[in-house]
Amino acid sequence: MKKACMILIIVTAMLLAFAVSPGCIGNASPSADAKSPVVTSSASATRTITDGYDRTIVIPANPDRIVCSGSGCLRYISYLGAQDMVAGVDSQEKKVQPQEGRAYAIANPQFKSLPLSGEMRGKDDPEKLIGIGPQIIFKTGSTGTTYGTSGPEADTLQDKTGIPVVAFPYGSLRTDAEKTEFYTALRLMGKTLGKDARAEELIAYVEEV
Repeated sequence: MKKACMILIIVTAMLLAFAVSPGCIGNASPSADAKSPVVTSSASATRTITDGYDRTIVIPANPDRIVCSGSGCLRYISYLGAQDMVAGVDSQEKKVQPQEGRAYAIANPQFKSLPLSGEMRGKDDPEKLIGIGPQIIFKTGSTGTTYGTSGPEADTLQDKTGIPVVAFPYGSLRTDAEKTEFYTALRLMGKTLGKDARAEELIAYVEEV
């Protein structure tokens, strides 16, 4: 377990380094173990995607304003180089830490000045989210913990806000199954935000280390 945690810390730091300077990694083919998200295009300015809980959601074709809810989401957004799209953050990101240990937060101090979207660990405030007005809400959950999310929770939040909610377990590097969830999460977020190539670069890098 200690070895897995150490690997996760090292990979997190390295992925953040690459997120600051996209394009440093070569192109790579998708992992055979990871299930790619299903995405279909339409003739209008929207697309239909299938999220990590097999929910079908209609989203803007080219979103540029998002909010994250739940563990790991902002970290993955930073890996993908999409931090400029973030329009609001939860209470965890607003805290002033005596010593900040999260690499993505150190790299993105602007998160602290963004509007509050709810409490940490996915405790969303629908009214605040409506006020912020993101085009998409990403809702993640920590795999295998009480902080997980689900399809019904995502449906409830979407119904309350009228904003498309893309939900999924964010996975980890602890087991092969959770690594597959990690890769699927990156691919889903990448496809949703037009960061497909970047997602594949990140996955290829993790496979190499």
